[in-house]
Amino acid sequence: MVRFTRLSEDGRKYVADAGSMTIADGNCTGELIERLAKFENMHEHIMKEHEELPKELQALRDAEKTKTYKYRDVFTRKLMNDSFVVELMGFGLK
Repeated sequence: MVRFTRLSEDGRKYVADAGSMTIADGNCTGELIERLAKFENMHEHIMKEHEELPKELQALRDAEKTKTYKYRDVFTRKLMNDSFVVELMGFGLK
C-alpha cells in the first residue's frame, strides 16, 4: 500500500503531500480522500457488526441452536470482529 501521510518534521502531526488531493468548491477530492472514505466505510462496518453479532448469537442461544453451523460461523465472525476492534482501539480509532 502506498502511504499518503507522513509524520511532520516536528513530529506532532501527520501531513500529506499536496498532490494527493485537490480542493475545489469547498470539497476535497483525490486518491487520499477515496482511501479515507474506504477506511471509514470499513470502520463503520466493523463497529456495526460489533453491536449486531452478540445479538445474533443470543438469538441462536435462545433458540437452542448452539450446535449448528450458523452459530459457529457467527461466533467465529464475532471473535474476528472483536480482534479488529481491539486493534482499532490500540490506534485510538474506536
